[in-house]
Amino acid sequence: MISPVPRCESRELLELRGRQSNMIRRWLCLSLVVLAACSSSHNVATPSTTTARPGAGSTSTSAPVPPPGLRGVPVRAFECPSRFVSAAAVPTQIDAPEALLLCPLGMPGQPSNAVTVPATQAIFPALVAALSRAHEPSTGAVCPAYADLMQVVLAKTRSGTFQVSIPTDGCGHYQRVALDTLNRARGGAVQPHALRPGASGG
Repeated sequence: MISPVPRCESRELLELRGRQSNMIRRWLCLSLVVLAACSSSHNVATPSTTTARPGAGSTSTSAPVPPPGLRGVPVRAFECPSRFVSAAAVPTQIDAPEALLLCPLGMPGQPSNAVTVPATQAIFPALVAALSRAHEPSTGAVCPAYADLMQVVLAKTRSGTFQVSIPTDGCGHYQRVALDTLNRARGGAVQPHALRPGASGG
């Protein structure tokens, strides 16, 4: 004859099974969370960078334009040079100019003198602002056929002297604002777009 299982043992067995079921459910939930996290990490898009190569089918960009600010090439002395700085020289930033020297233009039949513009002169801030404008990028459009007179402007600072880089427009000509301000500083007797000797207008 089989004796009945005591009631206390059956209760312990039920509690053990209940704990096992809870542990299994928790393990399944944890596994689902881990799988979801792994799946989402694989779906995150990683930003990529593309480098334009010559001949590739990407959108072409123009050459970087120097930021606005007075720029120039170091020279030896604050006096009009007999030889001009090469156009290939890379200009640097000019800080706190104390005076500007506008050298003669050398226009045939209209001799001009050098003009010194100190920082105390009324036109000095406007002149610095006009010469500090950024170069305009090339437009690729048809440009007027004339050549600007060579403008040589020197800037004197505590650290040295610089030949100022005059801002140009999309056609490579001196910007009109810069020429007009230089003309006013010279006394207003020079045409803004006078031709260089030997150049012909279109």
